[in-house]
Amino acid sequence: MKRYDRCESLQGGVPGNAGSGAFGGARRLALLALLALLVVALTACGASPGSSAATGSPAGSASTGAGASDSAASSLPTGDGDAKILKVSGAGIAHPASLSLSQLKAIQGTPLKETFSARNSWPTAKSFTAEGVSLSLLLKTLGIKANAGVITITGHDGFLAHFTPDQLLSPQQTYPQLAADWSPAGTTPVEALLAWSWSEAGSAQPTTKLRNFVGQASPTEVNLTPSVQDVASITVAAGPLKQWEAPQYDVAKGGATSTVTLYHAEMDAVQIYYTLDGSEPTQSSKLYNPSTSYYQPKLIVPITAPAGSALKLKVFGYGQTPSEVVTVAL
Repeated sequence: MKRYDRCESLQGGVPGNAGSGAFGGARRLALLALLALLVVALTACGASPGSSAATGSPAGSASTGAGASDSAASSLPTGDGDAKILKVSGAGIAHPASLSLSQLKAIQGTPLKETFSARNSWPTAKSFTAEGVSLSLLLKTLGIKANAGVITITGHDGFLAHFTPDQLLSPQQTYPQLAADWSPAGTTPVEALLAWSWSEAGSAQPTTKLRNFVGQASPTEVNLTPSVQDVASITVAAGPLKQWEAPQYDVAKGGATSTVTLYHAEMDAVQIYYTLDGSEPTQSSKLYNPSTSYYQPKLIVPITAPAGSALKLKVFGYGQTPSEVVTVAL
């Protein structure tokens, strides 16, 4: 503010009558010297705040601090001046940005069209055709960091879904026969997508709302629940990631067989897989809870196994890494 006031006073004018007489020559010389000083001062004040003259830094030097991300993200398509519809931010992203639909559509390698097999918590199998931008490509374009943690996709209505970076950056699977007969036949890889056009079991239709789709790790994985239908923002936190807790269990032994009931504090948010052959459970193993407790609890039944066998359990879910393997001696 002081510098601005000084410049304003200097720009207000110079002394009027230079005077005459014996001291006229000396006064003229003094005035000429004063005018020279004024020219130097006014030139300095006229330098723009962002120029090298105003900042004292070399012209063309790299920006630092809070504004650096905007400069670094300048490689993004500029779009057609349409409204911003998606905000990407967080400590795990190098170049936070607000993007318009035309910017999303102009990202190199876009659009991507995929067909997703999907399973909900009832469980019901579905199929979706979607067109949009790869979430992996979008996040890499904005500089997702090596230490990125949980990624949260939030809708305009407040509904949100959490993912680990691997769940969005690594291709999963689509099962073309899932909706017909739950078959794993014809599996193909599919990338997680932020879609601006989609439809169920048909051609994708244009829309003004964004929706995220992810593939499946197996035909039994529920991947429709974390599909946010009106995406407003993507937030990438810094790590580390949390790990799902292992399940609890009760064992009822009865002669030649044992019955095991499983429990988990987040039973409706996770899936518990198990094996009885000594192998480590994967998402292709047997599933303990094919439905949620509020939809079809009758589908969640205790495990019956021969006495002397080893039951192994592992928890999988979105937004956290899988649990440790729990071994139950029966």
